Amino acid sequence: MNPQDEATFFVKVTPRSHTDLCEGFEEHGPLRIRLRAIPKQGDANAALIDFLAKILHHPKTKIQIRKGKTSRLKEIFIQGLSLQEVQRKLTLALSR
Repeated sequence: MNPQDEATFFVKVTPRSHTDLCEGFEEHGPLRIRLRAIPKQGDANAALIDFLAKILHHPKTKIQIRKGKTSRLKEIFIQGLSLQEVQRKLTLALSR
């Protein structure tokens, strides 16, 4: 795997939201995502991976939470997409 086909970035998750929603990147900060799932027994983590897979059109098996499994701030690692591709897909998803 080419290191250029990997992306690592931070996500700040707000669980127990009314809807699943990507709010975009904070200025010089993490991507903000709201999820309906509750932070119990990994439900919100699984929902985050499902949500990212859906908006990035990328397999769930290629998306990992590297750090922050019990925190709202999480480090996400994605195989098969560069950071530029992730940003492009997120920008496209936010414009809809």
